[in-house]
Amino acid sequence: AQEGKELVYHSEPFGQNTEVSGFFRLSAWIAIDQPDTDLQARVYEITANGRSILLTTDVLRARYRESLRVANLIATRKPLLYEFKRFTFVSRQLAAGSRLRLVVGAINSIYTQKNYNSGKPVSDESMADARPVTVTLVHDQTHPSTLYVPLGQSQRTSP
Repeated sequence: AQEGKELVYHSEPFGQNTEVSGFFRLSAWIAIDQPDTDLQARVYEITANGRSILLTTDVLRARYRESLRVANLIATRKPLLYEFKRFTFVSRQLAAGSRLRLVVGAINSIYTQKNYNSGKPVSDESMADARPVTVTLVHDQTHPSTLYVPLGQSQRTSP
């Protein structure tokens, strides 16, 4: 875990059982202070009794935020739009009282290729190239960061 090094957001508790079916999407205005980094977004159901259930994840390398084919390093500290639109499919009935938790942050894991944030080709980077990155997610009128939740069919009761 990266305690204290990720951004965590919670929804209000759902007032009734609620189906989510489909693909989540996150449009996030993010500023970083290095030429590149790897970002991860995770969505959880947090039940009324505090249980955490991972629903879906997506990852995005900053240099490929505009195109998966063309690298474009970050040359500003201003917020740029990052579209997380490759979350895995979800179909789950969220229990009344559950909340959604969104966790966003840079990836630092033994399970993924290490991006040392220098802007060099990641496969050529070494510890000597390592740069710490600061990730700032902006949410205001000019930069409306938004999590799109795939709400399913409402439950109709028989007449």
